[in-house]
Amino acid sequence: MTSLGEIHGARDDYDALLERIGEARFVLLGEASHGTHEFYRERSRITRRLIAEKGFSAVAIEGDWPSAARVNRYVRGAASDEAVRRFVSGSAALLRALPLTVCAEGVDDADDAAALWECGVEAITGPWASTR
Repeated sequence: MTSLGEIHGARDDYDALLERIGEARFVLLGEASHGTHEFYRERSRITRRLIAEKGFSAVAIEGDWPSAARVNRYVRGAASDEAVRRFVSGSAALLRALPLTVCAEGVDDADDAAALWECGVEAITGPWASTR
């Protein structure tokens, strides 16, 4: 694999990457520096360009286990946890900043569904599935 060039914070930093992506339907973004602000900043830049220039309409996010487990507990019934509520609200706000729909899967309780709506989740699946 050849280098795609250095990153300088310029608009065209990822032109070669987007050219290489071509008409792909799926793009997987890995990382070797889990959790650094530089990674999240650059992943955001790439994601925005995939949406704006390549027509992507969905983003699946791999998260670290503790954060993903907290969100899962919240979706599955720990709606009273204020720290998790803030985490879910912040994540939903971040995703809504992109032209994406925020969906929670596997919601099986009316109270949890109500708490997720309050956090800004736009759609749910499961026994209490509905959309706004």
